[in-house]
Amino acid sequence: KKADSKKADSKKADSKKAAPKKVTRSPKKPLVEVKQAEGSIEVVRRAASDDEPSDGPTSEANRALEEKGRRAMEKGRLARERALAESEKKAESERRLAEEARRKAELAREEALAKSDREAARERQRLINLRRQMDKEAKMVAEAERKKEKELAALGAERQRKADEERVRQAQEKVEEEARQQKQKEDEEARRQAEQDEAPRKAELAEEEALAESARLAEEEKKAAEQRRIAESVKEIAETELMRQKDKDEKAAQQRQKDEEKAKREKEQDELVEAVMAATKSGRGAFYAVLGLTPEASGADVKKSYKTRCLRLHPDKCRHERAGEAFRALSHAYDTLKCPEGRAEYDKRDAARAAAASPSAAKGTTVSIPAGQCVTIVTNRDRRLEHLNGLNLRGTVQSYSAETGQYTVKVDDCSFNDGLILIDAGSLFQNITVCLRGLMAQKLGVFLVTLDGYLGEGGSYQVSFSDRGRARTAAVRPAHFIVPNGTVVRLEGLESRPDYNMSYGAVMGWTERFDGAGEDTSYYEVHLSGGERVNVKMANVCL
Repeated sequence: KKADSKKADSKKADSKKAAPKKVTRSPKKPLVEVKQAEGSIEVVRRAASDDEPSDGPTSEANRALEEKGRRAMEKGRLARERALAESEKKAESERRLAEEARRKAELAREEALAKSDREAARERQRLINLRRQMDKEAKMVAEAERKKEKELAALGAERQRKADEERVRQAQEKVEEEARQQKQKEDEEARRQAEQDEAPRKAELAEEEALAESARLAEEEKKAAEQRRIAESVKEIAETELMRQKDKDEKAAQQRQKDEEKAKREKEQDELVEAVMAATKSGRGAFYAVLGLTPEASGADVKKSYKTRCLRLHPDKCRHERAGEAFRALSHAYDTLKCPEGRAEYDKRDAARAAAASPSAAKGTTVSIPAGQCVTIVTNRDRRLEHLNGLNLRGTVQSYSAETGQYTVKVDDCSFNDGLILIDAGSLFQNITVCLRGLMAQKLGVFLVTLDGYLGEGGSYQVSFSDRGRARTAAVRPAHFIVPNGTVVRLEGLESRPDYNMSYGAVMGWTERFDGAGEDTSYYEVHLSGGERVNVKMANVCL
């Protein structure tokens, strides 16, 4: 028990030692102060005095305040980061808006430039159309003046002819009147002479009556003898009449046979004319079909067939209304096929047209020079026109035949066959109005000029224009002018696509372009007859 009581006492003493002494203090300021300003929180640590304990319940409060201050600082830091991110986002949005506004302004400027280019192109086209209309009106006025002059000349000739006829009629009437008067004088003179001769003639009449009586008796005897002779001759006459009737029947039969042969010949001629006109539309091998031959026929066969059909189709011997047209088609086919060079060229062109028209070929429309286009005939490109070398023949395109690949051209100031001739496209040069480019336009002082011909010297063309009322000419290269849209051109010198050489197409666009070295790489967009589209340089386009 004693030991137990000692242990209890020692435990009480220990507990008393361990228990803190209660100290009564007045409230002190915390060691940490939190100051909140606009948009931020500031934590201020105050230094503890010597008489303030550093542990106990007050230290716990200070640590709690410090923790609260740290959380407030973290929150303020996060708020500053969010504000900074929002400001950066706002600045980025403003930059994007500024960039969008700049891009829109650039697009508006490009659209304005494109619109001005389109307006300039329309104005150029309007000027071209106006020039064409003026040329057409000038031609119409000149044609009307020529027609009026012809009518006046015809009227003057008709008046002169009537005056000559009137003078001839008056002269004839005068001659007839003089002859009538002369005849009256002669009749009067004869009547007077007859009266003078009447007395001696009465005696002669009496004598003549006696002689007549004797003659009558002799005549009766003669008549009897004549009747006997007539009776004998009747038989001969009957036989002769029978023979004459037989001859007449034979001649009638021969005439009927001739008429039948003539009708048969005319029918054969009509059938031949129809066959020739149908052959001109037969497509491939049309010229051979016109001559009634096949492409395998020899040159002698071509000549023989031409001579045979020429005699049957000549307008002087064939009365068919289309004989002249068939004869011209026959002559043109023979002129093309009679020489090996022309025949080879025709076979090549015919094969190209057949290939373009085959189902495996690309579908497209036929490209041809429009009707009404002024052209110059290049005589040295067609063997049939060699006799016209040196003549400057101009005319107007009337129509185009896709079957024969030829144009009908009305030649100016030509009266034979109304000035109409058939000619290949390769022998035509288009007198179109083109627009000069840059330095050449400044050099000549004009923009629109008319192509007159191809010089061939370095690929240059001769152009004509008006300078202060004076007509001038100049030589320009293909790179110096722009061909208007819709112009029919021939492609030449294509090394990358040789299969397109000698093909015809229509210009559908022009693109002006220069490479980095300043080299002119402008090109035309050409639509070919087969439907293909190809971009070609200016030097590869031939008019």
